[in-house]
Amino acid sequence: MMLQGAELQARLGRLGAFLEAHESLWRPRPFAVLRCPWEDPYPELAGWLRERTLDESIALDRMETSDFPEPLGAWARRASELSDLPAWEAVAPVAPVRVRQQPARKRAQIRAFSAMVRPDASPIVEWCAGKAYLGRSLALRDGAPAVAVEVRPELCRAAETLAAEDGIGLDTVCADVCTDDGARALRPGARVVALHACGHLTDALFDAAGNVDIDAVYAAPCCCHRIVGEIFEPRSSVGSRHDLRLTSADLRLATAEEVSLSPARMVRRRREMAWRLGLDLLLRQSGASGYTAVPRMGRAVVRLPFEAFVARMSAEHGLTLPARWDPVAAEEAGWERARVVRGLTLVRSVFRRPLELFCWLDRALALQEAGWKVQIGLFCERQVTPRNVLVVARRDEGDGPC
Repeated sequence: MMLQGAELQARLGRLGAFLEAHESLWRPRPFAVLRCPWEDPYPELAGWLRERTLDESIALDRMETSDFPEPLGAWARRASELSDLPAWEAVAPVAPVRVRQQPARKRAQIRAFSAMVRPDASPIVEWCAGKAYLGRSLALRDGAPAVAVEVRPELCRAAETLAAEDGIGLDTVCADVCTDDGARALRPGARVVALHACGHLTDALFDAAGNVDIDAVYAAPCCCHRIVGEIFEPRSSVGSRHDLRLTSADLRLATAEEVSLSPARMVRRRREMAWRLGLDLLLRQSGASGYTAVPRMGRAVVRLPFEAFVARMSAEHGLTLPARWDPVAAEEAGWERARVVRGLTLVRSVFRRPLELFCWLDRALALQEAGWKVQIGLFCERQVTPRNVLVVARRDEGDGPC
């Protein structure tokens, strides 16, 4: 049984209460502070985490609950219990479409998502479509017309070309989905699909769907930290009872996983963390009272030797460095700080999925309260994508996910 009805309401309440009770654990960012406030009440846990090697911390994070000392183990078990969702069962095969230059993982995501959509002849509208791989797959399978809503003209043109080669009837609407032009692309009686539209873009879909007599919405949301404004605003009655005041920085934790990273990207991320933290320690020596954030940097900057990286950041952002500093010692301090931070971050990681689900269950419950029949489950394994939650909202009382 998918998560729905009263159980959806109850689960959201339990998630909110869990997050409120443990706010002191997930709110502080070890990357930005030299010592987390929770280390004082849990000195043994803090000491154990500070002793982990980088590889040990990475391995523990992937295991989620195994081999955690208490009370971290208890927190992780409760988080896992609250985050457990049933898996959707496939209802239809997927017709192949042209996948030139499409990454294998993305192709697997599209196939898994498509298999959950009940086949019929009603139109398909793909929200934030890109090259409309998902919409074209469903249109080809069902012999249905399709509409792709995408803001980038070059992707609209590519979708049209690929659809013509496959003999698929595809209309493209080149528009921002957050505007009236995007919302007008919805068709009465259509099935609207959205695979990994960022948080505010999925919100825009739910808003627009309420104004059109569409048949169903199928949304696998992504990037819940991408919000409009500074604070995540709950929309459901239950979500609004919890004064979590989640910021974009808080919610970024939800997507800070490494399941889908290539080995090269993981190496680059480790190096960037060490470089940033080494720079931060130097700035603290120069009188900075807290963590100094610098903009996200490109690959070329991260590839620089540490001393050259520091010089580049200092020149570009007007940073004040110590009059004298040892580049070798500062680099070593950065790597050591990165090791400690990775260990301490295991506490925050426990709350990653509960934070994400709080956001999407709130949105799903708001739809339910507006009169939709809503069901929630997982459409694929985490290895395919950790953003594997599928929200299905229908106007009718049909069985199944689609």
